[in-house]
Formats: sequence, structure tokens, C-alpha cells
Amino acid sequence: MTEPGTKLGKYTVVDKLGEGSMGAVYKAYDEALDRHVAIKTMSQEIQWNSDLKQRFLREARAAAGLHHPNIITIHDLGEEGTVTYIVMELLLGKGLKALIREGAPMTLETKLSIMMQVADGLNHAHGRGIIHRDIKPGNIHLEPGDIVKILDFGIARIPASQLTRSGARLGTPLYMSPEQIRGEQTDERSDIFSTGIVFYALVTSIHPFRDKTTSASLENILYQRELRLEEHLPDAPAGLRPILESCLAKDADRRYGSMAELGRACRNLRQELIAADGRLTSEVESLLPQLKQNGSPARIVDGGEALVRGRENPDYMALTRWLASARAALATVSDPDRTQRTTTLDRAEGVTRVDRPAPVFPAQRESMGGRPERERIYRFRVEHPHGGSNAACAGELLISGVDVAYWAGEPGHAFHAPFESLRLEQQDDRIEISGAGKEKRTLRARDATQAASIRQLWEKLGKIVTSRQA
Repeated sequence: MTEPGTKLGKYTVVDKLGEGSMGAVYKAYDEALDRHVAIKTMSQEIQWNSDLKQRFLREARAAAGLHHPNIITIHDLGEEGTVTYIVMELLLGKGLKALIREGAPMTLETKLSIMMQVADGLNHAHGRGIIHRDIKPGNIHLEPGDIVKILDFGIARIPASQLTRSGARLGTPLYMSPEQIRGEQTDERSDIFSTGIVFYALVTSIHPFRDKTTSASLENILYQRELRLEEHLPDAPAGLRPILESCLAKDADRRYGSMAELGRACRNLRQELIAADGRLTSEVESLLPQLKQNGSPARIVDGGEALVRGRENPDYMALTRWLASARAALATVSDPDRTQRTTTLDRAEGVTRVDRPAPVFPAQRESMGGRPERERIYRFRVEHPHGGSNAACAGELLISGVDVAYWAGEPGHAFHAPFESLRLEQQDDRIEISGAGKEKRTLRARDATQAASIRQLWEKLGKIVTSRQA
């Protein structure tokens, strides 16, 4: 262990910053240039293996030849006694892994900017024949001002868990490409796949292939083709899915041909969102007077005013979610008969009766005329899981024999579709509602009893609909 005050060449160790599989990282002071730097020391496991040590040194020298604003700068490489070390720029900010885990607030525009920078940095490395092979959130750092720094070029090719195995696969298993898992030859398209996993996790806070075990996760990387983007990010802009699908194609030939192409796709989508932000902000401004006049909830009005004030730093997702919420509020207020529409659940279904107005579905009055059994609206307070296993937003599931809707605390999760076009599956306290199109939501009931009641109601209404059609 290197203690504070230890001299490594011209550098004085100040403090220990952390420890990883390759060795410890220290903050140090460069007396000659009057600056602080980061020093990574080689672990003893590598130090006493001559082959691995030479590989470590060769890869460090290769990484030192990369000069790009989105790649960490390597200043020096040296040995002091039995300690071999690499000197790098000292980073501030925070790692992408921590930002994703914490669910740090970040606009989609910012996330696209991050991925553009990752693609630019890797494209620079690829142009010089260096394939990272270990792209993951832990190797991407975000500096103040949202400047990306990619870490561990080449060094990450020797994961500690594989150090004693010859011919072992290189990389972190959950971020490997299919060809890496199979032990095949890899090129820059392998980095593109790994970058796609990072991108998906950044925009949804969920790893697209993670399962209960590592082996199951690797199976998903190899064979799972469906991306559940609409479930994890229901209001994702249309241009996002094609980018993720191209990155995460199982066949390397179906991915982007280069990081330059990926960076260009992210840049184009970001520009589209920024162009749409101005139009959406204007729409928010036009709706605010109507909301105030109709006495809409203060949280909706205040949220809209905040979006207008923040127009210099627009947020496409926040704008679209607010507009969905505002339109729903206006649609509810505009129905003169809304006070007569109440939720009354049969006692036999074991659900508490609720006697208060319920929101009216779009075009509901026209579609329901003359069918009292189907006109009854049933309301359930449920949750929509998102952003991780424990995160959820509260909302209301409304069911009738004509329409099914989910009104969420975060309006981007809301949806509305005809009852007959949907199907429902229940497992414990989970309810999955899906249709032939993109209508699909996984909801979490208060408990398994409530979930069973929802399923029983669904079956009852289905029989009513069928009998009416007959």
C-alpha cells in the first residue's frame, strides 16, 4: 500500500481515491508543474507476472498516444522500486455509473450529448487501431459542464477475474458484445454494442439484458432480440429506438459501421428534439391561460410556467409529459356531465367503493351511448414501476367495457385504448395490459388481492362486451 507522503518519481502521494481490480488510484501532487494528478498503481498480482506486466505497459503507452477531449489524458508512466504506475489527469465530477444508479435528473438532450461525446472519443481511438473492449458506465466519467471522459483504455483488457486464465474472454460480462461472449475476434463494432447497452441504461436506468444470474444475462445478450423500450420509457421519441436497435443488433454487420455513424445519429436526434422544443414551449404558453381560467390544479399551472421560464435549457421529455397532463386536465374540465360519472365497484369483487368524479376518456360519450353496463367506470389506484426495481410513479387505472386508460402522476406514462383491443395478464401484484399495437403497460397493484380484483373485473366486462356483440 502506498501511504500519503510517499514519493513516486517527481510525484508526492496526497490521498487514496479508490481501489479497483487493476490496482489503487491516488491523488498526487506534481511539484515540477504545480498541479494535482491521479496516479494508478499496478496491483501486485500483475506486478509479479512478467507477461501481464509487459502487456500493462504496452497498453498504457498506446493509451498515452490518444489525445482527445473525451479521453482521459495520460501524462506519464514510471516505476519506483517495486511500484509501477500510470499518471493521469485528475478528474472532478462524477462517474456515469453513480449517476445512473442515483437517477440523477438529466434531460434527454443532455443524455444524447453524452453519447455523442462517447462516440467521438471512441471513434478517435478506433482510428488509431485501439479497441476499448470494456465500455461500461464505470469507465465513463462526467466532468463539470457535462464533459465526457472515457477511462481505462487498454488497461481494461485485463479484467482481474480472468488474470490467471490464458485465452480468456476480455471485458465485463454484462457489457460484452455477443462476439466477445463467444470468444471471437472483435473490432470497433463490439465497442458499439457495449456503448448501446450504456446508452439504454442511461435513458431508462435499466440494463436491457440484465437477469437474475450472470449466465442468464449472457444468454439474453446472445439471443434476446426484443427491446422493451416502450415499457421502460413509454414517451420515448420515435427516433430513439432505431439508434438503440442498430447499436444492439446481434449480428455485427447490422450495427453502425463506425462510431462516427453512431455519433451522427445521436447528433441528428438531439437537433430534432431541440427544434421541437421551441414549438412545444409555445404550445405550453398557449395552454396556460385556459388552465388558469378553468381552475386546473396549481401543480400543472406551476409546472407549465417553470417550463416556459426554462426555455433556454429546454427539456423535450418534460414538455411532452406536461402537455399530456394539461390536455387531460382540460378534457376532464370540459365535460359538463363529469360530476355524474362516478366509480361504483360491486361489493362481491372485494374492492372499496369510490364515490367521486372520474376523468372522462377521450370521445367516451360518443362511443358509450345507450350502454349503461359498459358506461360504468372503475377506478384503481396503482403504480407504474420505472427507473429501477423500487422506483414507481402513482396513478389511476380506469376501466370500462369501452375504454381503458391509465392516468399517471407522470403524464408521459398515461395511455388510452379501446377495451376490446387489449388483454390483461396478472401475476401476484403485477398487472400487464397489452394490445396489438404499442399499447403496453406493466402496473403494480397495492397487493395481490387488488390485482386479482382487477383481473376479475376485466373478465366480467369481457363477458358483457361479448354478450352485447352477440
